[in-house]
Amino acid sequence: MDMIVSVEDVLRMELVDKNLIDKKYLAIEHSSKLNISNIKFHPGGSAANISCDLSSIGFNTAYIGGIGDDFNGKACLEDLQNHGVDTSGVKIFSEDVTAVSVIILTPWGRDSSILAYKGANNLFSEEHILEEMLLSTRCFVWTSLTSNIGIKAIEKCIKLAKSSNGLIVGPHRFQS
Repeated sequence: MDMIVSVEDVLRMELVDKNLIDKKYLAIEHSSKLNISNIKFHPGGSAANISCDLSSIGFNTAYIGGIGDDFNGKACLEDLQNHGVDTSGVKIFSEDVTAVSVIILTPWGRDSSILAYKGANNLFSEEHILEEMLLSTRCFVWTSLTSNIGIKAIEKCIKLAKSSNGLIVGPHRFQS
């Protein structure tokens, strides 16, 4: 679940590191309370967004991952289903809540900072993968790393998708 907050009271610091690279930071005064000027809640996450977007333009899509057995999880699952995404690969966990990202929008334009809690998605492992989904896929898209067991699950999905000549799409920093 994405919680998007607009905050105007934050400070922006610009520093230069030892390599003379400009770095920008959001600063909140210690022990202060900031007012939020706007707040929105949206089912989200990069993998869910991609699944819904591709489904909206006519592709058959599925979401594979973990959600919590909570209000946010139910809302996210319903949103995926309303967009026509196959949710048979979703595992619902009672041990943790659904992932939450707090997206902080500031007055300085399109830049945003994100505080992410991976929640139940960090519990998703190789054992939860429905292999037949990956063996019949034409393209496997993955979007983020989670826990060590999550990385193993992604590696297994990549291996299964490759075994049926599926295209693999993901961040360039990961090699399998």
